[in-house]
Amino acid sequence: MAFYSPNIWAQSTKEWPLFDPGHRRIVDADQIRPNERYPFLALFNFHPVPYAKCTGSLITPQWVVSAAHCLGPKSKISVKDCGSRLKVKVKLTCEAMANGDLKIMPRGTKHWPEVLVGVNDIHKEYNGKAIIAGYGRYKRPPCEVGPEGPHKFEFCGVGQECFKGSKAFAKANCSIRFPYQGEVIQGCSHTPTPSASNPKCAQFFQVTGLQFNKNVDEFVLVKEAEAEVENEAKETKEAKEAKETTKLMIDTKCFRIQPGSFGWCGTIHNYRNFRSQELHVTPETGWGFCQRSCFPKQSQSLGGVERHKMVDVISPKYCYEQMANQGPYKVLPKVLCVAFNHTFKTEFYKVNKKDGVRDQFTALTPNNPTLQQLLGRPQNWYIRGTGSCAGDSGGPLFKVLPRPKDVTEYVLIGITSRGTGVRGNCGGLDNPTHYVRVKLFVKWILSYVGEENLCLSRTSGTKLEHDDE
Repeated sequence: MAFYSPNIWAQSTKEWPLFDPGHRRIVDADQIRPNERYPFLALFNFHPVPYAKCTGSLITPQWVVSAAHCLGPKSKISVKDCGSRLKVKVKLTCEAMANGDLKIMPRGTKHWPEVLVGVNDIHKEYNGKAIIAGYGRYKRPPCEVGPEGPHKFEFCGVGQECFKGSKAFAKANCSIRFPYQGEVIQGCSHTPTPSASNPKCAQFFQVTGLQFNKNVDEFVLVKEAEAEVENEAKETKEAKEAKETTKLMIDTKCFRIQPGSFGWCGTIHNYRNFRSQELHVTPETGWGFCQRSCFPKQSQSLGGVERHKMVDVISPKYCYEQMANQGPYKVLPKVLCVAFNHTFKTEFYKVNKKDGVRDQFTALTPNNPTLQQLLGRPQNWYIRGTGSCAGDSGGPLFKVLPRPKDVTEYVLIGITSRGTGVRGNCGGLDNPTHYVRVKLFVKWILSYVGEENLCLSRTSGTKLEHDDE
């Protein structure tokens, strides 16, 4: 985490969690109308580049709080020579802090806050929802599929030339490409989906007359399977009884046949090593439905436009479990996981075999944990990344709390830190965005700004937590 004011900045020497100089943007977010812009949201670049480098939050007219990696390595400026090394048009005071920071401030400035700094990041007024905002890139290569197909919120396959660092990737101009039935498909396919070639699904829909709707993304057919006995000659009484008992197993999975407005594509699971992944499409796996973000308008700005999204703050326990094997990142307890929380829209039907008669189908309880486990799901819900990426680094996670007399209170609770995660790209299934938890750095913030210049949002009796854990 770092502070910035015009030509003046301060950065901690601590090892902050989740340092990641990679891409940051809010993909497929809503553009903010001019009359609804947040008064504290800031865009800044430290080098002349034609895109938004980072986003920040004005906590006073003089100070912006953002991500430390937006600034890069701190210049080696000492208290003795900072006035001569920094070419600015104001008089400066420089102070060496006990923790090793160098505090550089203009003399005689007054501070008035634009956003409150949250001492309590999650309490009863927040209900698990928050807002993210930023000026980052709107387009993402490759694009992300939706929830309706077998692969939910994964990435469309792309050509081998679309690697990070390539011109195509930088311009978000990677073409969709994937193999299917002996051909290489270019772009999202508008032919019937692979599920159309599943004969079991064809029979299911013919017999039941069921159709997809907004509450159903997939029909899963299960059947009974007899228990296997290795040596029938030596069967015990218990083994014979076990043979007569049955258990459920997956027969097949059925998805929409029509391609919808945007078509469908073969998918890759992880963009970090997409070149080595074998993309294999079958009726039940390896594909998903394209979304609007797969067809960005060419005239649309790549970035530099203020956008926002409503998101979910994920349970800390789930967050820490998900991040346990994601590299050498120190996250406890200084990170909030932010994502979108979805419920699987799956209906289960049991196949009842009838000799000489068409199969019959019986509806089962969809939220039955045993049925979800057949699909390898530990629960009936899942999360996906927010799309926060290039240019959104340092941007805010905040709450909007209505107050009397039409006063709106903005409370800053997090700073965008890392978005690519294990998927090697922003967004994706089980790939939360990570935000530095502001409440654990309030004392550090106050060491620069001073409590008399900063508005803190906290419940009665709340003490500041230490930031030196």
